Amino acid sequence: MQPFDDGVLEAIDSLRAEHPELALADVEVLFTTHSVPTSDANKSGPDTRSFGEGGAYAAQHLAVAEVVVADVVQALAERGEDGVELNWQLVYQSRSGPASQPWLEPDINDVIEGLPERGRKAVIVVPLGFVSDHMEVLWDLDNEAKESAEEAELAFRRTPTPGVHPAYVSGLIDLVEERIKGTPKAERPRRTDLGPWYDVCRAGCCENERLGFRPAVAGLQP
Repeated sequence: MQPFDDGVLEAIDSLRAEHPELALADVEVLFTTHSVPTSDANKSGPDTRSFGEGGAYAAQHLAVAEVVVADVVQALAERGEDGVELNWQLVYQSRSGPASQPWLEPDINDVIEGLPERGRKAVIVVPLGFVSDHMEVLWDLDNEAKESAEEAELAFRRTPTPGVHPAYVSGLIDLVEERIKGTPKAERPRRTDLGPWYDVCRAGCCENERLGFRPAVAGLQP
């Protein structure tokens, strides 16, 4: 979570430095990830977990966003800003496919367009579903989302992707070591109630309606 925590805090500080009159209530934080067909999202994760609308795909992103928001609020409180709240929501980007096929919404640009009506004066975009900068981050966010913010007359900040942030790299090492050592799930650290996740996709998990269900596609038994 640390790369996202740092990014949001730095964005808040940057906005305040450039716009001293800006209150935190004037800012909306948009956690964004790649949209996928709604039918596929609803079948992500084992059905025994009852993830609800958007399946495990949406649930995991929401859970991480909630932790980041809590971390940022705590960090602001430690600075002496008690009782602050963040306006935030999970949005989606980069949808493709036929217009007749439902994909996860709301679209980030549609949300940005409507923020002034809700009294917002600035937007912080957090690429929660991406680990590095690539075309769907650089173009869809740094160009299209930024342009939407300019048209809505909103101050705009896009936080960095984790990339080579030391905390992210360290976390990857921890995940590899857990599996090499066979660390029991109960002993694996996690920040949300959804984890730790499965090492192997179980039978009936994450069915792809377009390709048909293919259990143990990697050659591993569930």
